[in-house]
Amino acid sequence: MKFLVSQLSVFIAVWIGFSSAKPLTRGTDNANLDVVDVQLIEETPSFEMNLKTPTAYELLTFGTDQEEGSMEYILQENQNIQSGVEHYLIEGDIKVDYNVSQVSPNAVRNRNVRWPGGVVPYFIDRSFDSGARQRILAAIERYHQTTCIRFVPWNGQRDYVHIVPRQGCFSAVGRRGGRQELSVGGACNFHRGTIMHELMHAVGFQHEQTRTDRDQFVTVYYQNIQPGLEYNFIRYNQDTIDHLQTRYDYYSIMHYPMYAFSRNGRPTIAPRQSGVSIGNRNDFSTTDILKINRYYECEDTTDNGGEETNPDDCEETHPNCSVWAQRGECSRNPAWMLPNCPVSCRQCRPSTPGCSDDNDFCSQWARNGECQRNPRYMLTSCRQSCNVC
Repeated sequence: MKFLVSQLSVFIAVWIGFSSAKPLTRGTDNANLDVVDVQLIEETPSFEMNLKTPTAYELLTFGTDQEEGSMEYILQENQNIQSGVEHYLIEGDIKVDYNVSQVSPNAVRNRNVRWPGGVVPYFIDRSFDSGARQRILAAIERYHQTTCIRFVPWNGQRDYVHIVPRQGCFSAVGRRGGRQELSVGGACNFHRGTIMHELMHAVGFQHEQTRTDRDQFVTVYYQNIQPGLEYNFIRYNQDTIDHLQTRYDYYSIMHYPMYAFSRNGRPTIAPRQSGVSIGNRNDFSTTDILKINRYYECEDTTDNGGEETNPDDCEETHPNCSVWAQRGECSRNPAWMLPNCPVSCRQCRPSTPGCSDDNDFCSQWARNGECQRNPRYMLTSCRQSCNVC
């Protein structure tokens, strides 16, 4: 008990420091929204900004098994969204265009809305304080640790994810074109699993229980669903969704909890298999990781061209590393900068640059044609695989 109190005291002290500090400013966060972005904002519903401070306990449990289940928490948080706005969300947290009356096909089936090369430009809104920024970056880091997806700070790319603190937790599915919002406002950024869930929508995935074969694995109790919300339990056909040759995953971070949209406190969806639970994940399941890497055609995350990675290799993963380092991002944003910009942040011994790749997945991306489709990133970060040196 003394240890827990001590830990809580430390987190309280740290959080006070976070809250009093000015929000972090990434290398690209000083840019103003362009004309297209302003027009987009004017044509979509007015989601109010929602900024909250986590409790000491929430800070202590962030990223641990003590977090609430991601989807369960999302549905709980989104119950408080202002009247009217919730009609622009389907399945609880998927944002659709304001004039869309039907669900768009799952990005997993529509390969055109993948992020080229698995590289996702993102922009963390300046309204977030430094504590929230660090939590968002911690969720992003889980993608970097387990998948070939690479989130990179927005640097003027046409398509990017704008992470905002609006009311509720929500995201579009896949790359929609131009600026697209992902909200982790209010308490949505207090849980790493919640942020990871919304990011998984952004990279192209629907909820697990929308699978074509779901009725073989779960039972939906429509009589227990709130009237008018039955559409949130849609099941897609094979023309819309791709299972990516995986079995139904009860443990997916993208699965509904048992009491989603319940009208009477009774289960609305329950597993047919005994001894399993659903909707209480706060981290990727093994199958989540497999699906992401399979969708982006980099299934073997240990493949680095058949050679063992040299721990002494010290290379940049983004061409703007030196610019961001000069702006002080190495100290303001170490979670991303130190592993991705080690040379500019002076984290390694000086070495003579040669003809090499900055990412273990460069050869895979090059074989998939990304040198031509995404030259801005590939020709600078995957020089060897793109044969430019």
